[in-house]
Amino acid sequence: MGVSKSGSEGSKEDTTKPDTMIEDAGLSPWREAAFVFLVCLAQCLSLAGLAQTIAPLDIIGSSFGVTDEARLSWYSAAFSLTFGAFILPAGRLGDMYGHKTLYIIGFSFYAISSIIAGVAVYSGDVLLSVARALQGISCALFVPNALALVGRRYGDSPKKNMVFAMFGAAAPVGWTFGAVFASIFAQLAWWPWAFFAMALTCAVVIVAALVVIPRDELHPSKISDFDFLGTFTGVAGLLLFNIAWNQAAVVGWSNPLTYALLIVGILLLVAFAIIEVSYSKNP
Repeated sequence: MGVSKSGSEGSKEDTTKPDTMIEDAGLSPWREAAFVFLVCLAQCLSLAGLAQTIAPLDIIGSSFGVTDEARLSWYSAAFSLTFGAFILPAGRLGDMYGHKTLYIIGFSFYAISSIIAGVAVYSGDVLLSVARALQGISCALFVPNALALVGRRYGDSPKKNMVFAMFGAAAPVGWTFGAVFASIFAQLAWWPWAFFAMALTCAVVIVAALVVIPRDELHPSKISDFDFLGTFTGVAGLLLFNIAWNQAAVVGWSNPLTYALLIVGILLLVAFAIIEVSYSKNP
């Protein structure tokens, strides 16, 4: 009986140790805190970027001499459209090439596109809208991969649920900070400084991520493993569908182009669903 008890206790210890290691993420307390902060910062800065042109919209528009609501709406819509559409392939790219790699690449593009958005004041609002679309793509690269870093690091544990909750709470905090500071820069200084400050923040995040975030455990992947057809139909369908609804709110449903974009977008999304269910090897 004594041997049996000892054996059962030993097996119990063996099964609890891995769970403890997973929950601790294998990091020192300070590095783990910095890791969680960087993960939540991805959500925070993405929503801050979205808000950068919402609160000071009239000031930005007046600097370009633009008062047309249809054109003004694109300063924010371009960001949200690409953000929502390009999240689809970003997670898969992270699985193939590493979530840390995509996190850093995303913030690098975010810094560059933020600088372009700032210097658009010398060019025109078309360049600003293009830069905002690039910012959205950048956020689509690092936000889902930040979440994936948490899932890979913690496994199934209460601590992972806590980090996910903090990640979600970072969204309204980021939006509020983005709107407030963009408005302060626009009213008291110069609205491009909000974008230049974002670029500087991204540079700091990149350096911190290189030091803090652990290396990825990569599995061999080939470019042929990527679902190009599914990505094209999914991203294009989401873009056209959202563009149609965005324009309809401004120009109304009397414009035939609105219906054309909506119908083509729906058809592409149906094609995407069929491809992913029936034909894709790596959906």
